[in-house]
Amino acid sequence: MERSALTRRPYGLVCPISRACEFLEPRWTIQILTELWNGSTRFNDIRKGVGNISSALLSRRLKEMEALGLVERVEDEAARTVAYSAPRSRSNSSRR
Repeated sequence: MERSALTRRPYGLVCPISRACEFLEPRWTIQILTELWNGSTRFNDIRKGVGNISSALLSRRLKEMEALGLVERVEDEAARTVAYSAPRSRSNSSRR
């Protein structure tokens, strides 16, 4: 049986974006995108910025978002690192 949006466990965070995320699915997606837009690119930085998300769930969400084209995963084989990025809208890019 699926629980309704109003009976799901809240994030426990205070910011307005977190509050809005409590009513949107899938959970954490907007917060992950916001963290990427704010400049976090490494997995642990994203996890710390988002808050109470498990590593397994963050990994799953990033893979789902990559499959949808919302996130790009960039591997640096020489440095053995992975970075993530999210596309910016044209209006945001033109303001720089």
